[in-house]
Amino acid sequence: MQSDKIVAFVERLLGRSLSPVEQWVMQQLCQGQTYGEMARDSSYEPDTLKATGLQLWQELLTITQSAFTQTKFAAILRQFLLQESDALWLEYQQEVAQTELEILAAAAPRAEIAAPGEALPLGSPLYIPRPPLEAIAFTALEQPGCLLRLQAHRKLGKSSLLIRLLAQAERRGYHTVHLDFQAANQDCFDSLKSCWCWFYTSISQQLDLPLTPTDDWDAEVGNKVGSKQYFETHILPYCQRPLVIVFNEINRIFAYPTIARDFLPMLRLWHEQSKQASLWQNLRLVVAYSTASYLTLNLNQSPLNVGLPLNLPPFSLDQAQDLAQRYGLVWASTDVGRQQLQPLLMSVGGNPYLLSIAFDHLRLGRSSLVTLLATVATPASIYSPYLRPQLTALNQRPELRAAMQQVLTEPGITLDAIAAYPLESLGLVERRDNRIYPYCDLYRQYFATQLLAASPAPVPAIADPSRTEVMPKSTLPTLNQSALVANLHQHWAQWQQQQVMLTLLLCKLDYFSLYNEVYGRAAGDRSLQQVATILADYALQSVGLLARYSGDAFALLLPGVDSAKAATVTQVCSKAVEALGIPFEPEEFGGLPATVLTVSIGATAGIPTITATPERLLMAAGQALQTAQRQGGNAVVVTAWSDLSLPTSEGDY
Repeated sequence: MQSDKIVAFVERLLGRSLSPVEQWVMQQLCQGQTYGEMARDSSYEPDTLKATGLQLWQELLTITQSAFTQTKFAAILRQFLLQESDALWLEYQQEVAQTELEILAAAAPRAEIAAPGEALPLGSPLYIPRPPLEAIAFTALEQPGCLLRLQAHRKLGKSSLLIRLLAQAERRGYHTVHLDFQAANQDCFDSLKSCWCWFYTSISQQLDLPLTPTDDWDAEVGNKVGSKQYFETHILPYCQRPLVIVFNEINRIFAYPTIARDFLPMLRLWHEQSKQASLWQNLRLVVAYSTASYLTLNLNQSPLNVGLPLNLPPFSLDQAQDLAQRYGLVWASTDVGRQQLQPLLMSVGGNPYLLSIAFDHLRLGRSSLVTLLATVATPASIYSPYLRPQLTALNQRPELRAAMQQVLTEPGITLDAIAAYPLESLGLVERRDNRIYPYCDLYRQYFATQLLAASPAPVPAIADPSRTEVMPKSTLPTLNQSALVANLHQHWAQWQQQQVMLTLLLCKLDYFSLYNEVYGRAAGDRSLQQVATILADYALQSVGLLARYSGDAFALLLPGVDSAKAATVTQVCSKAVEALGIPFEPEEFGGLPATVLTVSIGATAGIPTITATPERLLMAAGQALQTAQRQGGNAVVVTAWSDLSLPTSEGDY
C-alpha cells in the first residue's frame, strides 16, 4: 500500500505513469538504498538503474523547477511514505511556490513603493504571499483543462495574484491572455455582438494571431456553439503549448443578463470540452470575480460551480505586521507595535488596500497612528478620499441608499440579489450564510454617520427600541443588544484566528428608575445622551462599538484592549460620568452613593477561543457588573474570562 502511494505521488508530479523499472528505482531511493544495493536485490544492471534514476530526477527538476537537491527531495518522499499523508505534499508545494515567487520578483525590475491602489508589479517589495493559495494556483495551472475560480472582495489583492499567475505561466512557456472586464469600454457591453468582438479581438491581439471576422459574425460566433467552432478553427490550432486565459472581474457582465446568458455558458462548455477533446486540453481558464450573488444562470450552465474554487482571505495580524515593516515602519516589528496594529486591522477588516493607505500615511509622516485611529471614520479620515465616491454612488441611487441603511440598522439582514449585488460590487458589504453585513467596522461607522445621522457622529450609540418615541430624532445612530450579539458572532472567528484581545464593558446608570421618577423621562433621556457621548469617545479611540444594552445600560466593545488598559478605561469612564455633575438629590430618599448621577461598570477581557464564546463574554461582563452593583453603585469591577462562574439564574442587568 505504501509503495503504491509513493508511486502515485511521483506520477502525480510527472503527469504520467512510471514504468516497472522506474517504480522500482523510486521505491528503493525512498528507502535510502544506493544503486549498487538495488542491483543486488533485483535482476537489473547497476548502470540501468542509475540511468533510470538520473532520468527520473531530471524530469522531476524540470517539472517542479525547484532548486532542491536529490537528497532533500528523497527525504521528503521518505517522510511522505512513512506518514501516508498529503500534508507533506502541500508543504512541498508551498516551498516550491515561495521559491517561484522569489525567482519572479528577482527577474523583474525593482519597483519603488508607490501610492496604494494599483496592482502590485512583480518587483514590488509589498507583495505578501498567502500560502497555500499560490501553491494551489500554480499547481492547478499545470493540469490539462484546468478551471480556477478566484473569488475575493474588492481591493483584497486579486489582480496582484493574477499578475503572478500569468508570470509563472509565461515562465513555463505557456501562452497567456489577460482579459480585464473592469478595463473594457462601456460600448463593449452595448450588445452581444460588441462583446464578442471585444473578446476575440483581445485574444487575437495578445496571441499575435490574425483576427478572422466573418460575413455574419453574430450567426457564426454569437452563441456558445459558434464560439466553440471559432476557437477550434482560429485559436487552438496555433497554440501548441498550454494556453492560460484569465478573466478578471468577470462579475461586471452579471449586470448585463443578455450577454451573461450566452457568455458564461460558453466558458462552461469550453471547460467540459477540455475533459473530452485533446485539442482543448491545452486550455486553462482562470475566472476572477468579487461576487456572484446577481447571477441567475442554471447550475448546469454556470462556470462558477465547477473547477477549483480559491477564496482570497483578508490579511491576518502576522501579514499586516509584515506589510507594515515593508513600508519601513520599524516600530511594527516589536510586540508592542504588533498590539498597536490590532485596532487598525479590525477596523479595516484585514483589507490589504486599506492597510496600505494607513501605512503609506505613517511612512510619509502625514499622520500618527493615534490620530489615524481617532479620526478613522470621521470626515477628516485618511480614508475619506476613497469613501466619498462610494457615498456619492449611494446618494445618487435612492434604492441603493435605502438598502445600505437597512444593512447598517439591521446587520445580518437578508437582501434579495438585485438589492445586494450593487452593494457587493462597490465592496461595501459582505455575505455570510446568505446574510448581509457591513464589510468592516470602518464602513459601518462611516456610512452610519453619513446615512443615518442628521449630524456627523463617529460612533453609533445604541438606543432602546422601546424608548424611540422619547429619544430625539437627531440622536446618534441606534443599534440594540441584538445587533451587538450579531456583531460579535460576525467577527468572532476572525478575532479567534488573529488572537485579538477583547474587552467588553457593561455600564449601567445607578438608581436610574428612581432618577426618572424624580426628574422625569426627558431629563433621563438627556442624561443617557451625555453618558453615551463619553463612552462614544472611548469607542472611537479604540475603534470599538458602543451599544445600548438595555434601557439604562450601555455596552462598549473594545477590540485590541487588554485587561490592564480595560481597568484604566473603566475608572476613567466612571470618573468622567461623575464629573458631568448631573444633580441627583431626591428629597424623599437618602443614602445614595453620591449627590450626582453615577454609573456601575463591569468589564471582562480575554482572547476568543473555541470555548470562549460570545455568550460567555457577555455572561462574564454581566457578572462583573452585578458585583459592581452589589458594592452600592459608583463602582467598577474588571475580571478575566477564566474567572467566570456560571450563574444559576441570569440576574438583572
